[in-house]
Amino acid sequence: MPFYKKILTIKIVLLSALIVILASCSVNKTGISSVNVSHVYNPGSSNLFPDYSIFHKNDSISMLMVKIHTDNLLYIRNKNKEYEAKVNIKYRVYEDLERGIIVDTGQVSYSVLRNQAQKEIISYLKIYCPKKKLYHLELQCKDMVKRRPRHVFLLLDKRTETNQNYVLSNPKNNEPLFRNNFNRNEEFWIEPANSANELKISYINKEFPLALPPFSLVNEPIEIMKPDSVIRVPREKGFRFSQNCEILMFQTDSSKQSGQLTTIFNEYYPFVKKASELIEPLRYLTTKSEYKKMIEAKNKKLKLDEFWLSASKDFNKARELIRIFYSRVVFANVFFSSHKEGWKTDRGMTYIIFGPPTTVYKSNKGERWIYGENQRVRPLTFFFEIKESPYTTNYYKLQRSASYKPYWMNAVKRWRSGTVYVSTI
Repeated sequence: MPFYKKILTIKIVLLSALIVILASCSVNKTGISSVNVSHVYNPGSSNLFPDYSIFHKNDSISMLMVKIHTDNLLYIRNKNKEYEAKVNIKYRVYEDLERGIIVDTGQVSYSVLRNQAQKEIISYLKIYCPKKKLYHLELQCKDMVKRRPRHVFLLLDKRTETNQNYVLSNPKNNEPLFRNNFNRNEEFWIEPANSANELKISYINKEFPLALPPFSLVNEPIEIMKPDSVIRVPREKGFRFSQNCEILMFQTDSSKQSGQLTTIFNEYYPFVKKASELIEPLRYLTTKSEYKKMIEAKNKKLKLDEFWLSASKDFNKARELIRIFYSRVVFANVFFSSHKEGWKTDRGMTYIIFGPPTTVYKSNKGERWIYGENQRVRPLTFFFEIKESPYTTNYYKLQRSASYKPYWMNAVKRWRSGTVYVSTI
């Protein structure tokens, strides 16, 4: 049975659980657009890395699904001398970040015994957001022993049909999947929120391109992929599919471009392991001809080692450069994945080359990243604008400028000279 038929049933097998839902419409006079939220992109800010997803059940009700990995929790002895962890998950839904208008809040808390803990615990929180507009959801997941919360900001788009109008689930256990990327030929259920009698499926054997440099003035339109073929599947046949091409696009309304996209990433995503996958992000540091030679080489591992040893001139230093560079690639995938790998996005590119930003301000229109704390010099600032995309609700486009070129070239030069780029502005 597909997951959607059980979506209102909360199944959390725990020693104890306490669920508190607080629904409200209030105004936080200060808002949060003036609050530095750079910790959301700091991997060390919390021991938790939750998975999360949103599903719009109807015009006014959505479901927030949050998965906690229990091996990330800290367990301490309770009064019964059992090792216990405690978790708190809370959310706020903002109609307006800058004016601080909150339309809904809620939370769930529970305890877990280590000797009885499942590897993963999924919580379902019902969200009220009645208007056809773009909301901002602030999610906080906290290990109550360590007391270091993980904050996440999500876009909750009710304006039109998006990927949030579909549920992807595992056909083996009917549990929701918190990703839209699959291994080749991996199977999944898909269920739309509406009662459509059929699904339109577009097969696209292409890949999305990586981000252009921040100084590029090439007009980069929203990526619209033309399908290689299209089929329609009636509901009575069941909406169970296999990821048998690079991109699948599912739609219930043929008159619209948006829908649910699924794609193929590597089997251990968000990590990168194969030499070819390790070479791909180096496109940000190499010339076109250098990259072509590396990616077409028969011995890609040798070319990869040569690049980093040439940059560092020292084996141990090369290992440190590799560790930092590819940890940024991994966390770019964790933080910025959408219709394409996180490292290929505008925010992912900036994160890899310049590192985690010193300051992040969120607004109704996007995110402002600031590098540098020197008050005497103008800091380096990037603005990522929220854009509508037919493929994702997590599309942020960098406002590019030719003025970024010297900063970019300096950062690339330092990487290629064996120095990790750190803003000294």
